[in-house]
Amino acid sequence: MTLLVSAAIDEGTEGDKIVVKTLEKLFYVFRFPIHTLFFAYMDGWIFFIGLFVNCLFYGFITERLVSFYRSKLVKAH
Repeated sequence: MTLLVSAAIDEGTEGDKIVVKTLEKLFYVFRFPIHTLFFAYMDGWIFFIGLFVNCLFYGFITERLVSFYRSKLVKAH
């Protein structure tokens, strides 16, 4: 989603300003770590491998956060 919004801003076809600007700024957050650290190598099919690794990274972080908060919730009761 953020990639599409970033492309729309580059083309000059932006909609609601606050939502679009927020999603545009999130583009730089979500491209970390692979696309930020290895940008020089992100061309062709390697771009999609980097995208997949980023999805795995954020999926792992999300799962760890949910697990952490669930364990704290169980200990609180």
